[in-house]
Amino acid sequence: MYRVLFAEDELLVRLGLKNSIRWADYEMEVVGEADNGITALELFRRLKPDVLITDIKMGGMDGYELIRRVRDIDGSCAIVIISCLDDFETLRKMMGYCIIGYILKASMTFEEIGDVLKRTKQYLENIRRQQAEPEPEEEGKKEARLCSYLCSAEKPEETVRWMADWAVPLESLRFMVLLSLRREDSGKINALGMKLVRQLLEQWLPGAVCAQTSRTEVTVLWPGEEEKLEEGLARLDDAVDNFLGVKFLRKKAALKKEQSVWEAYRELLYQETQAREEDPLMEKAVRFMQERYREQITLHEISDYLCISPSYFSALFKKNTGKSFVEYLNDIRLEKVLAELRISKDKIACIAQRHGFRNQEYFTRFFKKKMGISPVKWRQQNFRTKKGAAHEKTELEG
Repeated sequence: MYRVLFAEDELLVRLGLKNSIRWADYEMEVVGEADNGITALELFRRLKPDVLITDIKMGGMDGYELIRRVRDIDGSCAIVIISCLDDFETLRKMMGYCIIGYILKASMTFEEIGDVLKRTKQYLENIRRQQAEPEPEEEGKKEARLCSYLCSAEKPEETVRWMADWAVPLESLRFMVLLSLRREDSGKINALGMKLVRQLLEQWLPGAVCAQTSRTEVTVLWPGEEEKLEEGLARLDDAVDNFLGVKFLRKKAALKKEQSVWEAYRELLYQETQAREEDPLMEKAVRFMQERYREQITLHEISDYLCISPSYFSALFKKNTGKSFVEYLNDIRLEKVLAELRISKDKIACIAQRHGFRNQEYFTRFFKKKMGISPVKWRQQNFRTKKGAAHEKTELEG
């Protein structure tokens, strides 16, 4: 059974979840409870649990500091955050500490909790399998030999020597995929986070050859069907977005018989570099949207401003940001709306319109999709006191 430590300062929440969840269904048992961070850290050192479920706002030591201390002690313990909606935007601070999942108190359901615990169990099973496999040092050497081959500055003599480590015939490889963190996400996850990415790939693409070929890049060699490859990569996209809050840019190529694996990698690397050289154009587009988000900007208007065709801009923007032009623009607007809802008692419709949402019905649907609750309830939960609002209002107006 996997051992769970529960850190939560609200007694009703702690007891409610502890007693209502069928922990045995996830091969888990609660071995310790704490109502503050200091007690939780002491229990963690003594009990050595497999799972830490923690709140963020607690007395003595908050959840942020608790997670930092826990990661210094144990790099592979599964960590799940359970917190109020007010903490949602600041959870990004913890993404470099390999958080398995987060649960929002304001909107949590047993189905959602169950999904998080299932993912946690899968993560722990993967860790357990790795511990039963060859020593990490050997695994590291195995990956290092592949990286040395791929990253060689000059074309190496074609050899299948490195393939013997992976027990995959060279001729069976069909596709190569280069996954690169977006530039704005490069500092959001550490080596542990990148290790989790490789573990997920190996779990969802059994038989794949995966190696971290740079600090922000993972290369995948796949011997199977393209459809299965796409399914695995789609699951990875969802997982890293939910777990780590980052996105990977993707380059894929079918391996050719007359082309060496090294040549295929260099070609994908060149394409990825070319894409990153186009980033300044996207930065210019983002600045344009940030400056004029209150206006009804059209796809043709922004593409004319950048002197490129609408179809090319749309594809390029999606590739670089992971979002459509409209979704990205509305996210900017929503951020401004949220900031004003915290400090203003103006009508919500007026606030939304001020920040570019002209259709109230559309705004409400978009808000619920992004935040999980209605604008009215969100403001009730997040409204600032007058004392704290004055400074925020000055910043907002600035």
